[in-house]
Amino acid sequence: MFNMASNKSILNPINWLCLLAFLIPMGEVQKQFGLMFSGIKIVMIVIIFLAVAYKIIKDKIFKQSLLTKYILFFILSFIPSFIFAYNFSEFLPVFISVLGYWALSIVILNFVKHEDELRKIVYSFLFSILLVSVFGMIQYKTGSTIIDVSGRDSLYKWDSPTGTEETRYRLLGTEKNPSAFASHFVVALPIIFSLLIVANGNMKRTSILSFFFLSLVVLILTFSRGAILSAVISLFIISLYNIKKKRFLITAAVLFFISTVLLYKYWPSGINYYMFPTAKGDLSLQERIWAIKPTILMFLNNPFGVGMGNYVNKIVEYGNPDIMPPHNIFAGIACELGLQGLITYIMVIALSFKFAIYGIKNAKNKEFKGLLIGLFGSLIGFQILGMSHSNYINVALWLIIALINAGYEIVKRQASEGVSVEK
Repeated sequence: MFNMASNKSILNPINWLCLLAFLIPMGEVQKQFGLMFSGIKIVMIVIIFLAVAYKIIKDKIFKQSLLTKYILFFILSFIPSFIFAYNFSEFLPVFISVLGYWALSIVILNFVKHEDELRKIVYSFLFSILLVSVFGMIQYKTGSTIIDVSGRDSLYKWDSPTGTEETRYRLLGTEKNPSAFASHFVVALPIIFSLLIVANGNMKRTSILSFFFLSLVVLILTFSRGAILSAVISLFIISLYNIKKKRFLITAAVLFFISTVLLYKYWPSGINYYMFPTAKGDLSLQERIWAIKPTILMFLNNPFGVGMGNYVNKIVEYGNPDIMPPHNIFAGIACELGLQGLITYIMVIALSFKFAIYGIKNAKNKEFKGLLIGLFGSLIGFQILGMSHSNYINVALWLIIALINAGYEIVKRQASEGVSVEK
């Protein structure tokens, strides 16, 4: 007889959720097992299998929340893509993955019942961020591939289109694209910063501050403007929750000033080339601007969507000469999944914001409140990043949403049980 409730048991879904959180920042690395599925997909399969086994053994019905129901409605908006899909064999795995996000939210809702369990999952993610930050700095300094990721160099080489600028290098870390690597830090930095705000003791505060600086520098070295802007805005927003405590605002201002000084000191040409280019010379920005009008036309002509993955096959018909994915999460959903997909996605995000704010306002434990503030900031940052990247097929996003939902349920249960002591 096994005990799934035991914290040390390999059959405890919480331990597998921690492993899932740890694998997310590993990016392409966790795909190098020579197996049919990535490490993340394997772990998600195990989590769902254990949850089903638990249900059968305990004969309990899985609880759903309003948020998980909206997630399911969003997934149902993918169904028309079965009809429109250009390549069904490519679409089906994506649909199964998205269905897995809903299953993940159900598992987290039913198994993450205590503050410590939620902390454990988030800390697993942050520990992985710490590792890839160290590896990333070594990569950037030495130019060697510390973490083996097949099919790419250790740094992203960007030659000037005009040939007049020197070759630039951007940190790739554990991904094949610097912006993909940067997205992990858009998620992590608000959590680290919020934990810094609520930390007690000089040693703990200094350790978290060092971690924050390391992660911030790594994010900067990706030179992903969208990610850096998203992180800055999310950090500013979550600092407003502590506006009465001036030292937090002073800390934020100092961190921003120091990071700016470091940029100008160690990469003066880079900051001009990546951070503040003119629209005339920035082809990446131009491509995003050119795609706006054709994208709007595509949506107006296909209000119910063209099908998941079909944007790049259809966009040429509407005057966009560059065949590229939509670099906007809302435009991508509207064009591919239609109005029904866009509305349900907005409802999922809005409800997540509502649950996060409720949890923050009513959490009695100071550290847990800081954790919820961090998750709230991560979700904000991810949506801002989505204005320049179509990134809704991303397990990190749905893990954040599921953890916010679990945090909301924990705080609501504590309120009903009369937990009132702030620790």
